[in-house]
Amino acid sequence: IAFLNMLSPCMVKYKLPLNILLFVLWNIGALSFNNSADSPWLSGFMAANVFMISVGTLVVGYNGESVYRQSVRVNNSVFESKEAIESILKSMIPLRLLGKPIHPPLVEHFERVTVMFCSFDKAAVTMYTSAEDFYGDLQELYAMFDDMVSKSGLFKLEHVGEDYVVTSPNVYFDTPETNEAAQCRVAAAACLHMACALVKSGNAWTSKRTGMKGSEVFKFKAGVHNGKVTAGILGRSRKFYRLFGDSMVLSARLCQSCKPGFVRCSPHLDAMMGDMIPTREKLEVTFLKGKGNMPTYVLDAVKAVQERRQHKTDPYRALIKVTVPTQLPQARPRQRQTTATHPCCAPFSSCFGQASKASGRAAHDSNFVQAIQTTFRDAARRGSKVMDHELAASVDQTSLAEASSKESSWVTMNLGAVSEHTGTFQDPSSESKFRTSTLNTLRRSTLQYLWVSRLLGFLAFTSVTALGRNQGWDLEWGVSQWETGKVTIPLWMGIAEGGILLLSLLLDVPARRDMDLTSWWRLQGLVAVQNTLFGVASAVAIVCVNSIFTASLPIAFLAQLACARLDIRLAILTSLPFIAASAVEANLSQKVVVIWARLTFIAMVLGLLCLVLWHRVKSESTRRKLWASRQHAVEWREHMSRLLCDMLPKQYAQELVVSMVKLKNSKAVASAATTQEGCILFSDLVGFTAMAEKLSVKDLVDIMHHLWSCFDALVQKYGMHKIDTVGDAFIVVGLVKKGELEAVAKDMVTLAKWMIVTLQDVSKASGHPLGIRIGVDTGHLVTGIIGTLQRRFHAHGQVVSNAQRLEGLCPRGGILVSPAIARCCSDDVFAPLPTDRPA
Repeated sequence: IAFLNMLSPCMVKYKLPLNILLFVLWNIGALSFNNSADSPWLSGFMAANVFMISVGTLVVGYNGESVYRQSVRVNNSVFESKEAIESILKSMIPLRLLGKPIHPPLVEHFERVTVMFCSFDKAAVTMYTSAEDFYGDLQELYAMFDDMVSKSGLFKLEHVGEDYVVTSPNVYFDTPETNEAAQCRVAAAACLHMACALVKSGNAWTSKRTGMKGSEVFKFKAGVHNGKVTAGILGRSRKFYRLFGDSMVLSARLCQSCKPGFVRCSPHLDAMMGDMIPTREKLEVTFLKGKGNMPTYVLDAVKAVQERRQHKTDPYRALIKVTVPTQLPQARPRQRQTTATHPCCAPFSSCFGQASKASGRAAHDSNFVQAIQTTFRDAARRGSKVMDHELAASVDQTSLAEASSKESSWVTMNLGAVSEHTGTFQDPSSESKFRTSTLNTLRRSTLQYLWVSRLLGFLAFTSVTALGRNQGWDLEWGVSQWETGKVTIPLWMGIAEGGILLLSLLLDVPARRDMDLTSWWRLQGLVAVQNTLFGVASAVAIVCVNSIFTASLPIAFLAQLACARLDIRLAILTSLPFIAASAVEANLSQKVVVIWARLTFIAMVLGLLCLVLWHRVKSESTRRKLWASRQHAVEWREHMSRLLCDMLPKQYAQELVVSMVKLKNSKAVASAATTQEGCILFSDLVGFTAMAEKLSVKDLVDIMHHLWSCFDALVQKYGMHKIDTVGDAFIVVGLVKKGELEAVAKDMVTLAKWMIVTLQDVSKASGHPLGIRIGVDTGHLVTGIIGTLQRRFHAHGQVVSNAQRLEGLCPRGGILVSPAIARCCSDDVFAPLPTDRPA
């Protein structure tokens, strides 16, 4: 009975109602054991023992399920935050690059790429009374644009300032199928139609916040071209994927020369599209900056969209589309095997109670937020270089999907295999990491096991006293008896059991000591000692009480052993001697007489011991596999979070991930924009266009990468934030905390001076003379993240326009600052840098 009762909650899927029913039925059966004269004592003994084993096994089953569910919840929190970060990055970097280590400069070449620029009027910001309203309306507009582009299957490259840039999907995929001529033709037509749709929708839009109309304020227009481009990632920070080359410049020029409400495309795009819609009929010769007079085609955005609606079938259905899911993947816990439950005794506050759904949900969200905050905390990045190296080795030349599908191989490669015999990692360093990270859990398990074992021991040895008469001090050894009247129990048995209990209580002192490197084996030793004390107490009871019913004590011993989280080697060392001795004692005292009864008893006890030990090995093995899986997810998440924090300010990235996890939606946005004082630096290279015409794309990319890398290092040195690089423009913002305006303004001017000096060094090294103009201003800024695709950190306000105007008025090689900046800086700040500066 005890054997079967122990199997029910420990070795099969745990079900609370079923196990409680079994618990009640076994105890009712024990209480109605028989009707003889000895029934009160024997029924009490049976009830106490069955109750003891039932409680022990119920604790094992319940806590095993609790630990499993807690582990799944922690894994889910890691999984969902990782999925949120990946979802953000998937819309910012092509998926094929996300699973690879990114080492700028990263350069790629494409022969046929369609590029679309959709821009609004620069004067739109001046028509708003507050920058907050402008930011809110722009967020609403770009969210609408992002939704349209996402449904179309095209790839949004970026939105910078007033430009919204979309490209054909072959940039995102870079596969032979997407680079075929037929596919590029369909993509070109889809890009031209999307340009018309964005212009029409943007101009027809009316703000829900301010009532502003797009046609009166933003005045959208677009330009589209198809040609060769160079793509890649430049610089040491803000590793955005960008496109370079003449096709990008021509698309921008086509957009700039267009009238609001219209779309201008190049003859090359028209020739590639052939007879596909939208129809191009109006041919105009227009002047393009840097290109001269050029024949172009102009489309009315409204008419082009109407033409598309007249087609019953989708003319772009053959397009291989970029898909960005709006709903985050739901975390799916691994299927739990019935033979791999977790019967450890880790304590939880809800151990024997049901938490409400509301409180459970709150705790669930709290775990998510805590996990994400840990990810973004600087302290959590210790050893990041080693982690990056290991991760790069594991995912090099592997796509994200392949990397996630090879989790088990990653675990084997990085942590080693788990032994089938001991349930531990074969690699000692991996086992050490696991033990260090799970010390607190082991201590809680140890403390709970100590009390569970004492409770079971108290019930067992108290019930044993009901099997006979307590009298005298002499030990009566002989044949075991059935009747309680023939059994005598020496008084010193109670003293011995009490002394053993006192020794057990002393084990709490070392168990509560501070954790150190030896804590794992110290805790394991305490569990082994308690298991041994229970065995000694059981042996004392068996020897002192010559009743046949003491044959149940080995099963009680195994019941409390199943509650212990004990190393398999220590479990064998502390259990096998007692089990063997109890089998020998049962034979000598004639508790079992006939041969089949002896064999059955020995098989039952040894079989149950083997079952408990096997179950312990499987539980430890499963525990380590779950831990290894979580380690893989955590390392991948931290790698991705570092990449995300390089693209977005850390506080905004954290808010965005938390929002996505809670809403379970990849279209979630970060918190509302914040208004604060700041300094803006706007720079533009002089002579860049002429240099770009002379150099090959590779040489141009190399020069720009080294220049941006030097500028990035200066930005990081002075604690500023690079907003973006637009063409050859470099934009930097310095956010000001209370009382720090003068310090930030001084650092911004010093940064500008070092940028000029750095450009001189790069120009001298490359052999191509370049100049720079820099404008600096300070004032109130509205900062935040705009968009749901290609999210970018933006700063808006009059101060941004002022800095750009100052740059335009600045002479070559100079810095033009506003009166506000001049008032914040002393005269020595504007002095030239020393000529003996370090290289």
